[in-house]
Amino acid sequence: MGGLLRDPAIDRWATMREQTLRHFRLTRKNVGPALIWGLGVPLVIYQFATMEMRAIDKHAGKTPEEARKFPSL
Repeated sequence: MGGLLRDPAIDRWATMREQTLRHFRLTRKNVGPALIWGLGVPLVIYQFATMEMRAIDKHAGKTPEEARKFPSL
């Protein structure tokens, strides 16, 4: 039988990766990154998107009230 050599370190890593959900605990160490990536980044993206939309509307000469109205079909 030939060919394949198994690396024990890779086997341990693969097992750990498969079992992550069983062993994951929310701790002080991972709460910060979770809040940053889960709340901070989406809020920053939202702010930049709304600033850009307002700038486009202002450039088009629309008032804030006109920009909020939906176009009629």
